[in-house]
Amino acid sequence: MLPYKFYVSTTGRILNDASKFSPYLYYMKFLSKRLVSKENSKSECNIKDQSKQDDTCKQNAKAPMRYPKKTPFHFCCPKSNALSESNIKTLASECNEACKRMKNQIESITKFVNKEKQIIIESLKKEISVDKTDVSQWVKSISDCLDRRLQRLMLLDPAFASETRIVVLRFKDHARNTFIALYCDLMPGVRRIESILEELQNETSQCIEKATALIPLCYCDNSSLISKKCFLKNTEEAKKILEQTMREAQTKLNEVERLRKNVLKCHREAMKEATNEHSSEMQAFSKYLDDCITALKKIKKKR
Repeated sequence: MLPYKFYVSTTGRILNDASKFSPYLYYMKFLSKRLVSKENSKSECNIKDQSKQDDTCKQNAKAPMRYPKKTPFHFCCPKSNALSESNIKTLASECNEACKRMKNQIESITKFVNKEKQIIIESLKKEISVDKTDVSQWVKSISDCLDRRLQRLMLLDPAFASETRIVVLRFKDHARNTFIALYCDLMPGVRRIESILEELQNETSQCIEKATALIPLCYCDNSSLISKKCFLKNTEEAKKILEQTMREAQTKLNEVERLRKNVLKCHREAMKEATNEHSSEMQAFSKYLDDCITALKKIKKKR
């Protein structure tokens, strides 16, 4: 039971019992009124404090709405006044057009580098394959020429032909090994060209990533004029990066093309020198075999 209720009920009994005593009656009435007034004032204060707490909670709940979380735009661009809805649509369309132009530029650079890389490698492999086929046919022609003479010797003098066959095999192996060594010498140049093209492709991808990273900084907030200026500034910088990437890629591809021609030129010169050397040796050896065949025919006629 609350204190004031207890005092009120007790005071009522006392007043009923001591109604004959006027001083006590006056004092009890005064005391009961004072206690009740104090308790009512305390309850009103509690109600007011609770209402203040509720108002504070509501204000705290609304605080995140008044102070939103910062986006990357707030760090990239200063705060500005919002634009109208029509200006926002115009700004968004301009940003979209700029992004489309940059996307097309990126696709053209990527396709250009990949296509040129594929063309250079395929052209290099094709020319090497053609040269290798020509050399193989030349070695085969030498082998057939010597085999025909060796068969004629076998008919005239099998013992001499067996000894000569060993020399013929050594000659063919020497010619074949010479051209194999030349192709082995060519491989470092081919690998160098492939590594340069691979490095160019990686550098192009890195530059493209660097350019595209500039766009999302201000594009997240397209409702302010400052955002437009920031976006266009970053777009222009990205455009310059892509143009520089295209120029550097073209320069490096020209260098690779010159290197490819130089590698093939050196290889063909070495092949030509080896072919001339073996051709002269083959002619001398074929002449020796022809002389042997002629001598054996004369000996056979005398018998």
